[in-house]
Amino acid sequence: RVGGRDPGRMAAASLSLGAESDLDPTRTQTIRGVVCGEIQSVLMQMRRSWRWGHMRQNPAQSTWTDLVYKLKLARRTVASAAVALRAAHYVPAFLEVVRSEQTSGLVTEAALSAVHKLLQLDVLASEDEGTARDAMCAVVSAVTHCRFEAS
Repeated sequence: RVGGRDPGRMAAASLSLGAESDLDPTRTQTIRGVVCGEIQSVLMQMRRSWRWGHMRQNPAQSTWTDLVYKLKLARRTVASAAVALRAAHYVPAFLEVVRSEQTSGLVTEAALSAVHKLLQLDVLASEDEGTARDAMCAVVSAVTHCRFEAS
């Protein structure tokens, strides 16, 4: 306890804003726009990478095809107003890019930057503490185990 407050509860409270229905519609649309923009940023960096041309020539051998598919699916899901906004819809796509050994340092940096921005904006809010905790554990695990290529 610090000053009569439990730091664990304070941290958990800062991660959870409540269910999407508790958020005002303007904030929900803003969050959707930020998440879609970050997904687009990672996809753009992937297309700029020198590996993109090589991977497109051999899509059957490429994990990039799978990464691009998952990012686009996440963007489509987040952009859909018919689907409730949940961290489980978009966080795994970013984390797979971070974990992938096939991505360049710039692509990994773009995915890490996106996750950092989402954390700063408290966009990883969930409807319950358990989901927020799971999302944070996945982020910590991916960041801890990410590797940058030697340059």
